[in-house]
Amino acid sequence: MVVHHVFFVNLLMGIVSGGLGSFIGTSAEVALVRIRREEGILRLWRSVIPTVTWAMIFNAVHMPTYSQAKQSLTSTDIMRHDFPLHVVVSLIAASVTTAVSLPVDIVKTLY
Repeated sequence: MVVHHVFFVNLLMGIVSGGLGSFIGTSAEVALVRIRREEGILRLWRSVIPTVTWAMIFNAVHMPTYSQAKQSLTSTDIMRHDFPLHVVVSLIAASVTTAVSLPVDIVKTLY
């Protein structure tokens, strides 16, 4: 039961941190793309919804996947808790996260 609790806490932390971070950073990202146009201050947040959605999905998938993969590999004695474990777990988390968040990233880029 504790493992499920930790997983959902990581999931929630990923959603919150991704949402807040992308909400704050959206204007800077858009400003870089539209620096030469004069569209007004409110246009800086034009893509805030797709960006926040992408970041929430990205973090909601990445953080729990990393933790769960690490816990699974160490609890079954497949790997020891050292550098190779972190490399393998990072690759697993990155692959899953990319597969899940890529469609939203494409929409974000087109917005």
